[in-house]
Amino acid sequence: MRQKKEREEMERKKLESERMEQERAEAERERLIEAAEKSKMELEMKKRKQLEQQQQSSAASSAEISAAKSQRERERLREQERRKRMMMKSQVDMGEQRQLFESFETGTY
Repeated sequence: MRQKKEREEMERKKLESERMEQERAEAERERLIEAAEKSKMELEMKKRKQLEQQQQSSAASSAEISAAKSQRERERLREQERRKRMMMKSQVDMGEQRQLFESFETGTY
């Protein structure tokens, strides 16, 4: 009878030990699942931030390109206006020169 009780006690302890081991394994499994989900969320956040930075960089780059184009356009217009003034001035100079020649030829200088 005593041996039977000892066996039952050992069997009960063995079952209790197995149950505790299963609980520990289940807790570890849940912890690993939570860690994986957290890691996945962090990775998604990191990707989202990188995408936002790329978009901001792209927008800044577009603004810089636009500003450079505007600057080149302003310079082109300035140069065009300068050439126009030079041509007008040379026409005035030629007109004055023609008048001087005419007055010299007529003797009315």
